[in-house]
Amino acid sequence: MIDVASDSPRTLAAAYPALRGGLLALFAAALFGVSTPLLQRAGDGVGPFTTTTCTT
Repeated sequence: MIDVASDSPRTLAAAYPALRGGLLALFAAALFGVSTPLLQRAGDGVGPFTTTTCTT
């Protein structure tokens, strides 16, 4: 017996993969927007290589 209902997407993300990707991109952009000023303040007065290696 074949269950036809099992072929339907169970979640919104499965139904709309472009929506999922778009929301993920917006989340990544928001995180980038928050982290950039923080790193800029952390690296104030030091060189770019020091900022990139010592921010962890």
